[in-house]
Amino acid sequence: MSISRDTNEISEMTPKSDENSPNGQQTNGEDVSDADLQEMEALNDSLDQLSSVLDMMEKRTDDIMAQSLELLKSNRAIREAMAKEKNGQGDNHDLPDPMEQQ
Repeated sequence: MSISRDTNEISEMTPKSDENSPNGQQTNGEDVSDADLQEMEALNDSLDQLSSVLDMMEKRTDDIMAQSLELLKSNRAIREAMAKEKNGQGDNHDLPDPMEQQ
């Protein structure tokens, strides 16, 4: 192929202005624009779904953390009660605090 032939093929592939379209916009450009809008809408929908899933995961993580904290408090109370029962004392401060180990 010669260079002039390549240039002609390229110019044939480029969209041409449609004089009948409003504001002299390219007819082919509007199709691309519609396709781009559809792609952006699909991407926006995907991002919304991802955001919803992340919100759900954040709530679930918060719930698990709250349950873990409650379990640690309950475990601490049980250990203190067992220590009191074993030693027959009122307060036993020799037990490590699981909350301080975090």
